[in-house]
Amino acid sequence: MYIRRKRKSKLLKKPISLQLMGGSHYERPDFKIMTNFSPFKMDNEKHPWMGWDRYNTAKEELEKADNDFDVDDCFTVLKDVAQVICPTVVSMVYDITDRKIYWCENREWKNIRQRSFEERQ
Repeated sequence: MYIRRKRKSKLLKKPISLQLMGGSHYERPDFKIMTNFSPFKMDNEKHPWMGWDRYNTAKEELEKADNDFDVDDCFTVLKDVAQVICPTVVSMVYDITDRKIYWCENREWKNIRQRSFEERQ
């Protein structure tokens, strides 16, 4: 599951994504959630790893989040939506402002690793 926030926060200071809304105008979404299923089908498809429940959990938590949403908050959401039946192998958070990536493997939430990316010239 991929989460991208629009609101000004420690993670994303300059929102750049746009979403086509009905008609011909564009609106910046508050956040984006990437899934491995079509959210337009809602809960019409059923299988153990579907993710509709996890999608709704992430959506609800992000809608309640305030503007100081940070890396730790991202991992809280990822922990809440981690799969058990087909276990989540890697959970990642990209901090584009600080040019860092954070991840944990096999739901080891106390073992979050990070890597910085320097500007290449």
